[in-house]
Amino acid sequence: MSKILKFSYKLLICFSLVYTLLFSIKAYSETNRISIGNSSITSRQTDSLKLYGINVEDLSNRTRAVLIGKRLKARWLILKRGNRLVIDIAGIKHFYNNRNGRRVLNMKNTRYISYAFHKKNGWRYLRVVLAFNKTIRYVHFINRQHKTEFDVDFKKNPMRKSLVKEILFLSKKHYEQIVIRAEKIVNWSKKIAKRDIKITIANSRLSENAKTAQNVSDRSNIVSVIKADKAGDASVIDIKLKKQGFVHFSSDATHIYVTLVDAKKSSKAIIVNGKRIKRETKYTGKPISINVKNADVIDLIRIIADVSKLNIIADDSVKGKITIKVKNIPWDQLLDLIMAQKGLEKEKVGNVIRIAPLGTMERERQARIAAISSRERLSVIEKPVTGTIPLSYVQAATAVPIIKKIVYSGSAKGHGFIVADKSNNAIIYSDTKANVERIKKAVKMIDKKKPIIEIDARIVEVAKSNEKDFGIQWGGNFKNSLSNNTTNIAIGGANTGAGSLGGSVPNSDNFIVNLPGANPLGNIGLAIGNVSGTYNLSLKLSLGELNGYTKTISTPKIITLDNEKGTIKRGVEIPYHEVVASGGSSLSQVSFKDATLKLEVTPHLTAAGTILLKIKATKDTPDYSNIVGGEPPINTNSIQSNVVVKNGSTIVLGGLFTKTDTHSTSGIPGLSRIPFFGWLFKNESETHPRKELLIFITTHVVKD
Repeated sequence: MSKILKFSYKLLICFSLVYTLLFSIKAYSETNRISIGNSSITSRQTDSLKLYGINVEDLSNRTRAVLIGKRLKARWLILKRGNRLVIDIAGIKHFYNNRNGRRVLNMKNTRYISYAFHKKNGWRYLRVVLAFNKTIRYVHFINRQHKTEFDVDFKKNPMRKSLVKEILFLSKKHYEQIVIRAEKIVNWSKKIAKRDIKITIANSRLSENAKTAQNVSDRSNIVSVIKADKAGDASVIDIKLKKQGFVHFSSDATHIYVTLVDAKKSSKAIIVNGKRIKRETKYTGKPISINVKNADVIDLIRIIADVSKLNIIADDSVKGKITIKVKNIPWDQLLDLIMAQKGLEKEKVGNVIRIAPLGTMERERQARIAAISSRERLSVIEKPVTGTIPLSYVQAATAVPIIKKIVYSGSAKGHGFIVADKSNNAIIYSDTKANVERIKKAVKMIDKKKPIIEIDARIVEVAKSNEKDFGIQWGGNFKNSLSNNTTNIAIGGANTGAGSLGGSVPNSDNFIVNLPGANPLGNIGLAIGNVSGTYNLSLKLSLGELNGYTKTISTPKIITLDNEKGTIKRGVEIPYHEVVASGGSSLSQVSFKDATLKLEVTPHLTAAGTILLKIKATKDTPDYSNIVGGEPPINTNSIQSNVVVKNGSTIVLGGLFTKTDTHSTSGIPGLSRIPFFGWLFKNESETHPRKELLIFITTHVVKD
């Protein structure tokens, strides 16, 4: 019997091992790998496919969805946005009474699950959609024998920066408060250094409204400027103080409150930053004790109204719940604590207190100011102010464009207008009282007496000339008889005949060489002959040297205003004949050209006391020595420059120097080139004219 039991026991063990091995092989064959992205999973199909249920479970940063059913044929995909998983299960006939539905889960990772039956190409399938609050990173899919599992892993979303929406400054009767409102405040720090408070909000960004610097020195006794700037991933709010005082910080999920109290208004001593200062007691209300949990804010305000015996009006947007446990504190302090916790503000008029969200009253005040301004504009439009403003020094046509730019910001937009009255040199206006005052201020700015500047000019033209001339004239005759005959041999000038030879000296027309100087200033004569008059020789040298010096000084003087061009001109107009074609014929007409001394100067008195001069000086003179066609050419001398000079100083603007060297020789060809004796057959002349133009400018500011 024992052997049979032992054999049965061994057989049972072997059977268990074989069954376990076979089941493991079968389970392995029906298990699929991990799939990332769109996948199509196929499992062995059976005759009856049923889905019994869907279990969804959040596991930290992943979610597990389990479809309970035998051998499910499933296909899945991730939608484009990355936060929804779609599972299509083919061949399902029964699931929750075959009704489409949606179930909101509102879990940490999963928002809802929906399911619906569809048909395509005669094939029926069930679509299950899982919607998540996070972005899917990958899906781990396993198809087992009795269930199908989806392990969904999510991306780690970077922490979104909170937006600092606005920074408000509130001035109360006994204290001042700065309120920083943001979407969410998780981590913030403060730093106080003498008259500077810096609040750093981590992982935040600033709105355009919050970036705007606020100068509140005219409204605050403690704060001067509030600025906000970015520092890496954080936002820094910098509060500049006029003086030190008591500072208290508090915050909630969306607000940071900085309460400031002037140290001079005090009745109790407190220690702030190691210094002993005093703080006033601002709460004088009747003590109250409250212990509530999740109480409505409106109900607490009603209780405070009953205790304070005041009329309290709460805005419709005041709502929310709060938990409070206080004992014997003034009702006004409790009211301030509630408002600080819920981001509210109050305004007291007589025995009525109005409570509203932060910024509401400021916006209403701005709206009232805008409405009042609008009513004032309308009343002014109906009754415009019209008048004239006479101008003393500036021209009306020049002043009107400048005033338009000052008063109307570069354009003529507005309710009124201004025009220039050129005949009376005045401005005619029709506008609001405020704009009329601006127009008058602008007129005072530009209608000022200009400085008077005197410009003395000295235009000096120096001409020097040097001329040298050398000429020669010589001739002679010779008389001799040949073989006691009356035949004579004679040497003389061109007009000398043999029969007319005598002992006289040749005249000017009877020189053999007649080359006098061009401008002879002196002559040297030499005559050689004998008593019998058989021969005579006459020699005449013409020599001359001329040195000339001419100095012409022109002294134009101009007196003009600052930035106004002054011109002075003196000279003649030269007539010129011109031929003009007209109607197929030509007509002769006379036109004139200036030959004048002209000086144009535009002075400007700078802020440094120097004078900026724009100068153009010209001196045109007719040259009658070189007349062409009966009309003289015009010699032009001109200079143009911009210079800066001191008051009363003199400058030299230019030196135009001209020098011409001329050397001319005339003589008998060939003979004039004979060395040493060539001077008997030629004449020479040299000219060396020189001209120089200098302009001296002296400026003076004429005093009244």
